[in-house]
Amino acid sequence: MPELRDVSDLDHLVEIALLGVDDATAAANFETAVHFCMGSTFKRVDNTIHIIAHKYL
Repeated sequence: MPELRDVSDLDHLVEIALLGVDDATAAANFETAVHFCMGSTFKRVDNTIHIIAHKYL
């Protein structure tokens, strides 16, 4: 992933992976995040821009 340029860039991924919680809690957290992103116009536009950028640039 081009966004990951340094070891410290992984800190955010480790934090959001919820490695210290059980699967049910992690799944519920993930579902909440998905619903938030799908309901956010800004996030949907942001994701669309990323998809276009990675496909054509």
